[in-house]
Amino acid sequence: MKNYLNQIFISLFLILTFAISSFAKDSVTIYLDEVVLDKKELVVSIYGSAESEDFDSHKWQVINIEVTDSKANTLNIETQSDKRGLWEVEDLDISNFSDGEISITATMVNEVGQQIGTLRDNSTIKDTSFKLREYLKEHLAISIFVLMVILLLSGFPMMIPLIAGTTLGIYLLFDGDFSKMEFLIQQMMGGIRPAALIAVPMFILSADIMTRGKSAEKLIDFVMAFVRHIKGGLAVSTAGACAMFGAVSGSTQATVVAIGSPLRPRLKKGGYKDSFILALIVNSSDIAFLIPPSIGI
Repeated sequence: MKNYLNQIFISLFLILTFAISSFAKDSVTIYLDEVVLDKKELVVSIYGSAESEDFDSHKWQVINIEVTDSKANTLNIETQSDKRGLWEVEDLDISNFSDGEISITATMVNEVGQQIGTLRDNSTIKDTSFKLREYLKEHLAISIFVLMVILLLSGFPMMIPLIAGTTLGIYLLFDGDFSKMEFLIQQMMGGIRPAALIAVPMFILSADIMTRGKSAEKLIDFVMAFVRHIKGGLAVSTAGACAMFGAVSGSTQATVVAIGSPLRPRLKKGGYKDSFILALIVNSSDIAFLIPPSIGI
């Protein structure tokens, strides 16, 4: 009788041990870590993981994945978890799926085909429709450039394309929320805080003093004494006067005013076209930017 009891006890112990181990093996939790949708190639990649209290339960198990759209189009894939419980499926072709919500179901089964974990997710969206705002945001620089060219060719003054291009860029960068421009304004203010920029109004003031004190006209006469006798000497004198005045003032704008004001009438009397005169003065004044000390430097 005692032997029978021992055999029964041992049998019950083995049955309970097997049942407990089987129960522990079933307690596997599956996670959907990331779903990446490529709208250009119309493929989706799914990355997930699994974990369990039993260290070995989530390792090297088969994962059956089912992807379904709103019209019941289904795609079944089988993969396997690695030694860390990570699993993935890459580049699933969903070109035949309809736009809208995509349902992903992942089921983990053991070596005997028993289901030990499952996961369902309906948060993934497939949307292949063309959206102008997203397209413009992806091609921000080209969008702003094309807008400015179109406005210029339409006859608008330069101010309008600049304002329109800036507005479009801010709208796309901040997703239409202009209240976020506070950060942009802070960056702009930070750019003008350096102490070196305090010299800018001093440059302009010195140019104004030279203009009102007739120093600019004397400088022009000085340059003309050397080069006016050669062919095109008046135009050469303009360039030379801009270079010398720019070296003193450091301001391109001040050079345009100081040299352009007295020289423009003289150039007109010399037979030069007004368009050539303006181009000559403006471009010659840019020398002030290159000769230190200048505002730019």
